[in-house]
Amino acid sequence: VFINTDYNSLFYCYGATNFNLRKSRKMCTYLQPINHQKFIIMKNMILLVFLLSSVFFSCENNTINTEIENEPEYTVANMNASIVYVQNQLPLFVNKAGEIGGDLTRIGYLFGDYTKFGDPDSYNWFSSFSWSIAYNEIIPNIESALSYAIQQNLTNEIGVLKTIKAYVYMTLADLYGKVPYFDESHPQSILYDEAQLYNIVTYDLLDDAISNFSQGGTPLETDLYYDNDFLKWVKLANTLKLTSFLKVGDSNSFQQIINNGNYITDTADDFEYRYGVSSENPTHPLFLREYHETGASSYIPNWLMNKMLQTNDPRRRYYFYRQNGCTPGNVDNNGVYCPENEQVLACSTYLSPPHYPADMVFCSVAEGYWGRDHGDGRGIPPDSFKRTAMGVYPIGGKFDGDEFTFSGDLSNGAGLGITPILLASWVDFMQAEMALNNNNATEAGNYIAAGLLKSVEKTITFSQLDSGANANYFPSSSEISDFINSITQDFNNGAIEDKWNVLAEQSFIAQYSNGILAYNFYRRKGYPTTIQYHLNTNPGAFVRSLLYPTEALQNFSDLEQKPNTQVQVFWDTNPGYPAFPVAN
Repeated sequence: VFINTDYNSLFYCYGATNFNLRKSRKMCTYLQPINHQKFIIMKNMILLVFLLSSVFFSCENNTINTEIENEPEYTVANMNASIVYVQNQLPLFVNKAGEIGGDLTRIGYLFGDYTKFGDPDSYNWFSSFSWSIAYNEIIPNIESALSYAIQQNLTNEIGVLKTIKAYVYMTLADLYGKVPYFDESHPQSILYDEAQLYNIVTYDLLDDAISNFSQGGTPLETDLYYDNDFLKWVKLANTLKLTSFLKVGDSNSFQQIINNGNYITDTADDFEYRYGVSSENPTHPLFLREYHETGASSYIPNWLMNKMLQTNDPRRRYYFYRQNGCTPGNVDNNGVYCPENEQVLACSTYLSPPHYPADMVFCSVAEGYWGRDHGDGRGIPPDSFKRTAMGVYPIGGKFDGDEFTFSGDLSNGAGLGITPILLASWVDFMQAEMALNNNNATEAGNYIAAGLLKSVEKTITFSQLDSGANANYFPSSSEISDFINSITQDFNNGAIEDKWNVLAEQSFIAQYSNGILAYNFYRRKGYPTTIQYHLNTNPGAFVRSLLYPTEALQNFSDLEQKPNTQVQVFWDTNPGYPAFPVAN
């Protein structure tokens, strides 16, 4: 029996000696979700064991072991197993890295002050998990499989492995700055600065991946993302280059890829992990956290729900499922006021913090959208059957048709959702940013409209996952058009700061459940300035990069811990604390 730290659940496994081993097929039976408070305790107790129990691979003393235990000879079967394993581990890495970014940018809920990021053992759960997945699971498997694929000249395998490797390293560099880098030539890690690493990722890994895809190799045994459509893998590699050029401000290189047109432009090319396509990840982990007998386990930020409600965003019934029709201290769908309730929502009896502007949402959102304010670190009340849960998009939960019933009723998408990693709608917002950087507001507005349309159209298809979805609440085409026209009108009519705020807000909303790009945008531009401020007047300096987890310092002797989380990554050239960002 083991605790799955991503699914918040107990599992019983047989047919394998440990749950990390992927050389043989294991069988696991889901036992039960763990109470959230108990899970936090159990999770911290087992985290060290988990991090040290890498039987398949290990990182130690700046080296990486690419030999397979008890395997005298590495074979094509081993390579195929590693490639599948990497594909299945990637969404776990993205989920945790994305949760860090989302919590800091108000598309996820941050519990407590920023100061806790200054203790590597305080907020270490998210940071350690993403680091461990990268260095104990994904990277060792990539390096062993890549070494074999290069020996055998398996060009498509090389391309896929280098593309995923580029994504992982780019994300690690964005979160931490300097990180240990490995390549197929030797097992010793190299500690490049971030600018050097970005050059390697952009011009070596991705260019080489694209070159290999063009050589007409054989199909992969298993491609969970693009089903061996390597033209789509080329589009992904080029889109990753776009993200790199955007961050470093290389407008010419960015535009060259746009002019070529060979990047992710359509939702059919979206880079996403679909749950249920692999027995390793049959159900979205956030679904298991949100839909079980103890009620919803997480909070959704009040800023996000209020913004989508106020703009009549057609995605909100897909993003959020309300268990309750009225939040204390606000009105329901019919405008009927719900009295304050100190027992389940203590802040409903409080005045708005004095540092909040008069129009800033606080504590309670209308029409039953029940979440929490940014940075609220107070005790958790008995509201798990009242708080708003994540909906059918992206985790495969319930579509909100004003049922106002318990989310644990599993007549819904059964967790067959996605982890979005890089979507076509996000690329439109990237192009809008570059256009606005170049003072081309008209072009930026067009890209915002295009991104919104792609995001909405993709989101509303998820109602198909919920067989009980009430079609009476599906948005009409006119409602969708009215929404997009309203947003673009706000952009077109606004001053330059208003334009940046509109772009940032809509980028963030489209990136719901994966805050990696939102966190990068916020550090890069400082917008939106309209997001909810931290609940506390002095929450500490905003986190410009993460401290290295304790595990990283133990395993890589050339890493030195940063003095604090105010250390900026190389493309973050904005002023330091307290001048930036404004909405701290």
